[in-house]
Amino acid sequence: MKKLLLVFMIIFLGFTSVVIGKNTEKDIMIELRDIEVNVNDKKVKTEKEPFLYDEEVWIPISFLADHLGKHVEWDSKSNTVDIWDKKPDNSTPPGETDPDEITVYITKSGKKYHTSTCKYLKDSKIEITLKEAKEKGYTPCSKCNPPE
Repeated sequence: MKKLLLVFMIIFLGFTSVVIGKNTEKDIMIELRDIEVNVNDKKVKTEKEPFLYDEEVWIPISFLADHLGKHVEWDSKSNTVDIWDKKPDNSTPPGETDPDEITVYITKSGKKYHTSTCKYLKDSKIEITLKEAKEKGYTPCSKCNPPE
């Protein structure tokens, strides 16, 4: 549990603002609970545990984006997070995400598909749509629990 707290603090401190050319640091108190995440009424498991900070729930943005059919990019030079739709068409009914719009990741040699933050992608990370992954016979990773 202490390891997890340390990881979250390191991640948070890595995204601090820049003031007069120096990174500022701030100690924060977070509350770890057994937070359940549901996307479109379906329980999904996050690879990194959600937590409470300042009475708000914090969830990794890349995890959320993967499950909501969005694309996220972090620009460390400008300290900017960009979020946008992967495919701007309204062919999917409200409350559902088209498998053609959901990006998952595979490896060169594996038979599972993953979320962008899965630890099994450290050596190989190939972007593919959920639909293509299923058509090619890939199955969801049991550790990062990508969308099905």
